[in-house]
Order: sequence, then C-alpha cells, then structure tokens
Amino acid sequence: MVSTKLYCFVCTKHRDREAASLYLARPGDPSTALLYVSNIVPTELRELTYDQYNFIVSQFHARFVKPSADSLGIRVELSQPEQTLENWISPKTAKFLRAFSNRANKSTGSSHPKDRERWFDFLIAMHRAREKLDSGLLERWLTEEEKWPEDIAFDLICEFEFSEGLLRRFDR
Repeated sequence: MVSTKLYCFVCTKHRDREAASLYLARPGDPSTALLYVSNIVPTELRELTYDQYNFIVSQFHARFVKPSADSLGIRVELSQPEQTLENWISPKTAKFLRAFSNRANKSTGSSHPKDRERWFDFLIAMHRAREKLDSGLLERWLTEEEKWPEDIAFDLICEFEFSEGLLRRFDR
C-alpha cells in the first residue's frame, strides 16, 4: 500500500484570516514530487467558508510556498479556487461517480443492489483509467457538494480505499 505523508502548518487568527491548521500531503509514490493541500482545519470555528479556506491557501502560497520555490527554481501551480470532479478525474469517470451519487439512497450508501452496481461502475472506471483520487478529496466532495451524511461518506471512503488495494493486488 502506498502511504501519504502529511505536513502540518498552523496559522493564528489575524485580521481577515481565521486560525487553522493547513495540511500538505505528499503521495507515497516516489516518482512524483507533488504536494497538495489535503485539508485545512479551523481551530476556533466549526468550519470554514470556501472563501476563508481559499484565503488561507492563497496567503500560505504567497508568503511561504512561492518564495521558497522561486529560490530553489521549482515550479509551483496554484489551482483555481473552485474545483470540479473533472479537476481530479476524467469526465468519463466523473460521470460514473455522479450517476452513483445522484441516484443512490444517501441514507444507505451502496447497500442497495442498484446503488452498489453504480458504485462498482465508478470504482472500475477509475481503475481502468488508472486514475488516482485522494480519498480525502472524495470524502469532501461527497459531504460538502453532494450532501452525503458524514457516517455514510466515511463508509464509502472505506470501501473506496479497500477496492483500490484489491484491484491493484488483482492486477499483480
């Protein structure tokens, strides 16, 4: 199993910026030097708005990431503030995930046979396309964008991670 390394940076409340912990993730795949913001967790508020979240990212980028990258000659990309599934996976795979999410019973997850079929269709499409999707991003998409209950989204993430490992093992 490929492990992800996390790096945590803490910012205090200052003017328009809320206090939070910013987590950078580095996938365990040694062939990539990719780092990405996997989450920002507020320390004083219950949750951040999208604008507050994006403000923290942009400040972190401007004050720490860009100057460091420039001094080392490293290219850094800051993604658009608004992300869609297609920023992470192909349109075809996103179509399978949306079909599952739009039609599934959000109180039972993938337990109904038809819902499970659509869930499997998404998992298989992603595997066939050799796409990688961070489980944290998927969980956020399920809960924030699609309004899945947190406990059901957690169950789906467990299934997602298990299926990734199973399919990788099957390919060997």
